[in-house]
Formats: sequence, C-alpha cells, structure tokens
Amino acid sequence: MSSRKNLEAMRDIVVPLAEGDTRPFVGALADDIVWNVTGAFPWSRSYRGKETLRTQLFGKVMPRMKQPYRLELKHLSGEGEFVTVVLHGLDNAMLDGT
Repeated sequence: MSSRKNLEAMRDIVVPLAEGDTRPFVGALADDIVWNVTGAFPWSRSYRGKETLRTQLFGKVMPRMKQPYRLELKHLSGEGEFVTVVLHGLDNAMLDGT
C-alpha cells in the first residue's frame, strides 16, 4: 500500500475514534491482536485476540469512564508502510474520580 493510501486508511480509523465512534478502530484490529497494558492498573496485562480485548478491556474500562470519552488528533504522518498517529485525551477521567 502506498504512503497516501496508508494515511487515508488511518485517517478513516482515527478521525471517527476522536469523535467517539470506536467501530472503525475496533474493526481494523487484527483478530489475533496482542495488546499490552503496562502500569499498576487492575486491567494491566496482555490481551490476546480482538474479542478478548473488546470484552475484557474496553468492555470493562469504558463503562467506568466519564462520557463522552474524547480524543484530539494531534498528528498524523506516514512514509511507506509506517504511519504515526498521536492522539491526546481531553478531560477523560474515571467515574470514581481517578
């Protein structure tokens, strides 16, 4: 895929994500994704597979977040097969105030 097409594909995923629509983002994840959450959070661990990630991380964490969960797209660039995306959370917090 060309740099331009890679950028367009990522833009089609992250722009809706920043606006609160997670469907393009989750839909683009590989079925065999491995997502590692570092730190000392109750959800810090490795998640294997899209369905596991969706149900055991997103499904448990997002309901505990103040809504709407908002992101701002700060940077999107690419060269060849690599694309860099920088998203910044906007006033996102847990419902319990943490």
